[in-house]
Amino acid sequence: MATITLGRGLHTPDTAKVTALTKAEASLCAGVFGVQEQQRRGAWYLPTKLSVKAGAVDLPYLLRERPAHALTLAADETARLTAVDGADTILLWALLVPLFETLLQPVRLRAAGDIFPPTQQKQSWALIEERYRLLGIKDGALDAFRFGGGWHNLDRSGQQQARLDLLDTLAGADLVQLVARHRIQRFQGLMTGFAKKAKAGTPLARRVLTKELQPVASAYFGGDWLAVLDYLQARPHPNEEIITALPEPRLYVGTSAQTAGVAAEAGIAESEVQAMLAAFLGGGSSMSPVEERAAALRSWWAGFDQAHAVQSPAMPSLWGLVDQEL
Repeated sequence: MATITLGRGLHTPDTAKVTALTKAEASLCAGVFGVQEQQRRGAWYLPTKLSVKAGAVDLPYLLRERPAHALTLAADETARLTAVDGADTILLWALLVPLFETLLQPVRLRAAGDIFPPTQQKQSWALIEERYRLLGIKDGALDAFRFGGGWHNLDRSGQQQARLDLLDTLAGADLVQLVARHRIQRFQGLMTGFAKKAKAGTPLARRVLTKELQPVASAYFGGDWLAVLDYLQARPHPNEEIITALPEPRLYVGTSAQTAGVAAEAGIAESEVQAMLAAFLGGGSSMSPVEERAAALRSWWAGFDQAHAVQSPAMPSLWGLVDQEL
């Protein structure tokens, strides 16, 4: 996995390109987080359109280099992608953004101001402190941030220094253990979601992998539901279907002209073949949609040509027969 160096940051512009990777790390991430690779493992839930909050990953870098405007710049760094086709996007969406949002939630919550009632603020800070404890971050990291810790007594430079002190604390932690503990927390969410749907045996993937849990499967299992089940030591549901590739589209043309030959070969009435073909095509005719459109076009152009062939000076103008806006 890519080395995450807090304080240097990972630059992620609008193209959602992760640049702080070695060549070997980039190659590894392409094999794990590539869209086609994940879909080959059955991850067809990957969104086709996505807003990646890349600023969450860049925030440590911005807090050091642009402390006065770091939060504003980070908020602006949201890559809105209309085509999710790169490993970098999935890497950010599934793995990096959830990690950095967890680590820097104290900074973001303080930046939001006192928009919540005190009771809710106390609950939020209690959750953050518990999460930090589970991540193995040393006590005292949140002294300046927590509710009632005197944040409002700090001037702007004091608040900026408090953010830098938090970054130093995070950077000084055992990052391997920190990331491993974060992964455990993500796994716990996945296991909880699995257990809720497993009242009558192993549930189907589509019932477990909600929008919130899809990034977990993509981040730590490469989008492979069977790998998730193997980790959970659960057998697949008997009706589970893992689609590793979309079927090649087939175009049915000329089917109605073949009904007589098919009927003769099968020894049944041609009308029965036409009825079966109509049911297969989902319409009231044995003609395929392509044939129906082609017939409609031929009929229209035949009428168009005939109208012009019989046109004479005494007849009304044909102007407007065709929509001039087309």
